[in-house]
Amino acid sequence: MTARPARFRRLVAVASLAVAALAVTGCSAISESVSEATDQAACALITPIAENLGAQVQVVADDIAVDPSGAIATLEGLQGQVDTAAATTSGGTRTTLENISTWLGDLKAQAETARDGGVVSQETVDGIEAQVVQSVTSLAGGC
Repeated sequence: MTARPARFRRLVAVASLAVAALAVTGCSAISESVSEATDQAACALITPIAENLGAQVQVVADDIAVDPSGAIATLEGLQGQVDTAAATTSGGTRTTLENISTWLGDLKAQAETARDGGVVSQETVDGIEAQVVQSVTSLAGGC
């Protein structure tokens, strides 16, 4: 009779472990689904910005000394889009978008210098342009 209770306790222990393993696996699947949905939402937000941003920054960088007021207006609009996207994302994506926003602000400062009659540092403009284009390409590549 004592063998039966021991066997029953082992059966209960094995069943409990199986239920716990199943619960952990289920939580992992739910977490994975939420993560995928979040990534898809971020991509839906970022992709249109990324498709447009790199090209517009290249145009602004090329024309910053010729049309500084136009460059400022364009950069302010782009920066607003990037800031909105950054506010709705997290992690590395948010950090990248915040960096892009900072670089757009740096380009705007160069355009303001040109507008005010100063000399634009083409080396600085080219460096910022390269950083923005590289970051945008990286963001778009993740989607």
